[in-house]
Amino acid sequence: MLGDLDPGKVMDYLRADAPEEVFDRFAATLLHSPDTFDSDFLATLISGDGGPAAVSTLLGDIARALPLEDVAGPLALHQRAFQLWDQALDLVDGDPALAPALVGIGHFAFAEGTDQHQWLTRTLRTVAATPNIKYPDRVAQRAARSAQDPDALRILTALVAGSDGSQGQIDYRAHAVVRAAQDALDTSEPGTEGRADLGQALGRYANDVERATAW
Repeated sequence: MLGDLDPGKVMDYLRADAPEEVFDRFAATLLHSPDTFDSDFLATLISGDGGPAAVSTLLGDIARALPLEDVAGPLALHQRAFQLWDQALDLVDGDPALAPALVGIGHFAFAEGTDQHQWLTRTLRTVAATPNIKYPDRVAQRAARSAQDPDALRILTALVAGSDGSQGQIDYRAHAVVRAAQDALDTSEPGTEGRADLGQALGRYANDVERATAW
């Protein structure tokens, strides 16, 4: 039914802050029936006023629609979600002004069934484009599980830097990011690539003098 709707009107509706249940249905369709829409669906949606925000919401709903567990190896739905995430990243690479489209990517931190290495690779590209993502605390906590992986340390470095600027206000998510970064640094092996940069970020943005000289 969604595939029979006028594409132009659909895009305008999604960009105009459509109800959450509408995004839920589009997310489910993109995952379960990827041929319903043209391959350039996200590229078309992201254009125009409200486009990046619409893509952000849609990506968040796609992440939330994924199975929580995957005991038999990567599922087709997970791979499809990663492909859509890749498309969004490629669009932002082509135009950094579209970075707000990645805000909803933070929801993927909850998608426990997704492969950790693939999640780390894409999350690093995401926070390199913008550390302003939803649930940075959960992203940091998931990255910290892979403290021996340089990509995880680079993700945490970007998030620690992005958590700066609270101007003295209590921000529990920012505190959780710093705590996860500290835990990852403490459990990673000295000399791990990216470890020194993470220590310096903690020193600069979290006043963590003790860890600032980590190597």
